Amino acid sequence: GKYLFTAAVSVSGITSDMDQMQLHILTSHADAGASIDLLDTDDLGSSNGRSLSIIAQMAASDTARVNLYISGGSKVVDITTGRYCTFSGTLIA
Repeated sequence: GKYLFTAAVSVSGITSDMDQMQLHILTSHADAGASIDLLDTDDLGSSNGRSLSIIAQMAASDTARVNLYISGGSKVVDITTGRYCTFSGTLIA
């Protein structure tokens, strides 16, 4: 069937030498991603977030997961837990 997946993540510890933050929802059949350019981190402050939604065709044995990528600098950030860090999926058709 068709599934709607949504993900959101909030991170802190962004430094001036980090280049990009990407959030991806990966499934057995398709990948989707959202990214933010971190070249001017002075405007962002030390924390930021991303959200993403996809509709994916899936079978019973298929899987879905969320990946967060940071490039540049130490590549280390803290994921802020709570209501701003979510992942959900629901059958829509």
